[in-house]
Amino acid sequence: MDNGRVGVAPFVGGGVAISTGSDSLIRPMITAGVDIPITNQITGVASANVGFFRQTDVGLVLGVGYNF
Repeated sequence: MDNGRVGVAPFVGGGVAISTGSDSLIRPMITAGVDIPITNQITGVASANVGFFRQTDVGLVLGVGYNF
């Protein structure tokens, strides 16, 4: 945060998702989200992960990170 401006940082990426059930699978996954500075030491995080198994699985993550 510089001069009162908020530095929102969107992100997007890809990788693999691993199912550990009775039929273990490795499939493609995409992720997208945003990091939002709250203070100089605290950042809010929101993201979504989408895994492409036999049916599409979606996971949402909301969190708070400490910057050091």
